[in-house]
Amino acid sequence: MKILFHFYTPFVLLCMVLMAMLSSCAYYNTFYNAQKYFESAQEKPLTSNGRPNSQAIEEYNKVIRKCGVILTEYKDSKWVDDALFLLAKSLYYRGNNQIQALEKFEDIQNFYPDSPYLAESIIYSAKIKFELNKKQEAFTTLRDFIQNVEYKESHPKALIELSNMFLSEKDYLQAQTYLTMLITKYPDSKDFAEAYLMLGKTYLDNENYNESLNVFLQLNKSKVSKRYLLDAKYFIALSYFNLADYQKAYDYIKILEKQEFRTDKLQEQNVLYARVIAEMGRYEDAIEALETIVTNNAKTPISAEAMYYIAEIYFTKLQNYEEAVDAYNNARKEYNRSEFAEKAITRSSVVSQIMQYHRHNTDVDAEQLIAEQFKLAEYFLYILNQPDSAMAIYNRIPEQRNYIITKIDSLNSYLDSLFIIQTDTVNDTVYSSVEDSLSTNSKTTENDSTTVKIEKTQSSINLLNNDLEQYNTLFIPQTEFIKAVLYNQVYNDSVKVNESFNYLKANYPDNRFTESLREYLNGENVSYLTQYEKEIRKIHSDVMSIYPDSIEIVIPLLDSLSRLEINDLKEKVLYTLGFINYYDLKDTLNAKPYLDTLYHHFPSGEYTVFARNFYDGKYFIFNDRLPFILEEIRNNEALKDSLKDTLNIEVENQKSQIDSIDVIDLEHTETLKDTLNKASDEFIIDNDE
Repeated sequence: MKILFHFYTPFVLLCMVLMAMLSSCAYYNTFYNAQKYFESAQEKPLTSNGRPNSQAIEEYNKVIRKCGVILTEYKDSKWVDDALFLLAKSLYYRGNNQIQALEKFEDIQNFYPDSPYLAESIIYSAKIKFELNKKQEAFTTLRDFIQNVEYKESHPKALIELSNMFLSEKDYLQAQTYLTMLITKYPDSKDFAEAYLMLGKTYLDNENYNESLNVFLQLNKSKVSKRYLLDAKYFIALSYFNLADYQKAYDYIKILEKQEFRTDKLQEQNVLYARVIAEMGRYEDAIEALETIVTNNAKTPISAEAMYYIAEIYFTKLQNYEEAVDAYNNARKEYNRSEFAEKAITRSSVVSQIMQYHRHNTDVDAEQLIAEQFKLAEYFLYILNQPDSAMAIYNRIPEQRNYIITKIDSLNSYLDSLFIIQTDTVNDTVYSSVEDSLSTNSKTTENDSTTVKIEKTQSSINLLNNDLEQYNTLFIPQTEFIKAVLYNQVYNDSVKVNESFNYLKANYPDNRFTESLREYLNGENVSYLTQYEKEIRKIHSDVMSIYPDSIEIVIPLLDSLSRLEINDLKEKVLYTLGFINYYDLKDTLNAKPYLDTLYHHFPSGEYTVFARNFYDGKYFIFNDRLPFILEEIRNNEALKDSLKDTLNIEVENQKSQIDSIDVIDLEHTETLKDTLNKASDEFIIDNDE
């Protein structure tokens, strides 16, 4: 046995060595592939929201699977911490596994204290904690880290991360302190150029443009990689731009055009180029360049930025306020999470207020302008959680009415002076002699010019009077209602709430917002209707509750309601009368006037669209379409309920107009009186009738 044992011992040993080599090869092959996938994923560009794209995520998933194999099948390997570190980084950069990534980085610190990845794992852990809003813990971790001489080689990377954290907190002084520490103590570090770049950005973000320019000029002279030199030139151009030295900014941008090779930086550079030439007076070229960026990068942060600067050119350079408002709104539509989308909200409101002050020079209605201010107030209230700023905007809205009144008075005075000039011109022309025919022609031209001015001024006054009416009936009561709700819900100030309510009762007793505030304070459902409108709604509901059983009563009542000049009521009632006469009574002669009136007043209305099923605006459609539709309604409870809702539409009216409903006299018929107390649960539409 001993001889046999000794004979096979070398063979056994050889097998063991071969197995170990094969195992090692399998490990390296798996890990090598995992590393390649990770490097490939890192090279993929991020999406517009800063997350890895789908290809990168798939490659991170492959890394995670291969590292899982290594950690399971080769868990006793001395290189297992390599796989664990690569797994942790893949989980982190994949973007949705921060907690798992943190656990893996902490596993390296707890179970592999001698790992060469220990220092980086601590830095990554602090970074993740900061992102998970454990900010003080992250600061403490990195501050302790840079005090530990064992991690000296990784101190620059830790200083970069600390600076990034303070920059995100807009604590520029702290960021500058740590970046200066890196630049001073570690001039040979591979993070040196990054620190210089970040230091310049801190001054730039803090609007200290002279300092930022000095830093970037120094970086541009340093022996650093090409990408840092290109970044330095871009920020030099941006610093010159902010210092209003547009020619130097332009010169550096033109240098960049020849040198920049990074496609992801080109659009950012193109935006700056457009801004520079706009400041140099080339407005059309700038707008065209920015529009090209928007077209080629739709629905991305850079397109939102480009659209914002288009709006800025229209606003600040061309004073084309309508185009500016449209462009600001489009900036929000391009990418609503962009910082420029947020800026656009504020700027749009500013423009809208300027437009209000220049109302006679714009076709934009007052309602749209006020809507922009409401949008800004809501942005302060719901996004920024700054109710005081929102309240300041609401307080300014009534003040704008005073400006309109002053403007109307001024224009009326100007109009009076124009009439005097016109009268004098006419008199001079009448009494001119034949010998002064040349002078007479001159007077006639002057008179024509004065007439044009009169017409334009009168048009401006009419627009402003319409605005004033809207302020008095809608904008101010609505604003006071909103303020009362804010005083109640946000400030818990019952005194201010009562002041708003008393103000509305005293100045707008019949306004819907006065009644709505009463409902709100009493804990009732807010209807946004006046008391009278609610009464009319009840009458309309009662009238429709007896359809189709008492058509002979319904028609005259609806006819009276149709004569009220309230658009939503008129449209609904006209359609109902046309439908009943056509379908229920087979009376096209009486149906036609109602439908013609509907088409005339509401050519694009919702009920006009319904009416086209059986009347094209000139002729009735006698085919199978209507019977088919009605059969569907009869057999479908949902459609039946929909029709019932259509015919039970709410009516709104001003109190003075109720006198026109002279046929509504419920006391004259007991039958109608009884029927009005019964609500029909369903409609029976019989096409064979």
